[in-house]
Amino acid sequence: MNHALPDKDSLVAALRGFPHRDHPMLEAAGELAALHEARIGAGGSGEIDGHRGRLVLAIDRWIARVVPVPHGGAARHTETVGEVVDRLASYCAQAYAATADSEDERYELAMLVTDLADAYDDLITEVGRGVRRVPTTYQQWG
Repeated sequence: MNHALPDKDSLVAALRGFPHRDHPMLEAAGELAALHEARIGAGGSGEIDGHRGRLVLAIDRWIARVVPVPHGGAARHTETVGEVVDRLASYCAQAYAATADSEDERYELAMLVTDLADAYDDLITEVGRGVRRVPTTYQQWG
């Protein structure tokens, strides 16, 4: 089945645990959010981070299969799509798990989610058109 790149609204909904239509990237994103929530409670974990790394890699491999090959002059982004989704999952977990100490902190986290979701949308638009390339080497995970 050919799945389109999910837009920011679908991605954030998946990160918040809302149902989606059997989409491999949204399934991985939902798992990432759950892992970040567990990580908050556990104070970090090598096992959790290892699983996160596998999910990031799965997203990046899926992206590589579904987007066009970027043209030779395409600008390079600093992170893979999977890394962006993982960072967004972290912000969502912090913002929506009510771990913030103050209303100002919750607002700042919500703004980070909004800003990164907008940046994600720009990234997938450019990657989907082949005018932006993402790294092919992946961050090492714990």
